[in-house]
Amino acid sequence: MSPVAAETPDHLEQDFLTVFTSEAGEKVLRHLMRHNFIWDGTYDESSFTMAHNEGRRDVVLYILDKIGKRMEKPKKYADEAGVEEQDYPNA
Repeated sequence: MSPVAAETPDHLEQDFLTVFTSEAGEKVLRHLMRHNFIWDGTYDESSFTMAHNEGRRDVVLYILDKIGKRMEKPKKYADEAGVEEQDYPNA
């Protein structure tokens, strides 16, 4: 059986947790959050650039959703990401 065929939603979600809740995974996740528009607006005069920025942001939001870190408490996650208070809305 190929590795792809063996993946189930439950196994994949556990893999997300294993990867992104490790010490190294949390560092990578904080980096992704800082550099992929989680705390910044995605607006750009170019609709192509804005769509690209939204795509980058969506990937990080997907990871956060898979590991159960909903953005209900943005200040907590901003603090974890090392973002200054003035850099994020809805604190």
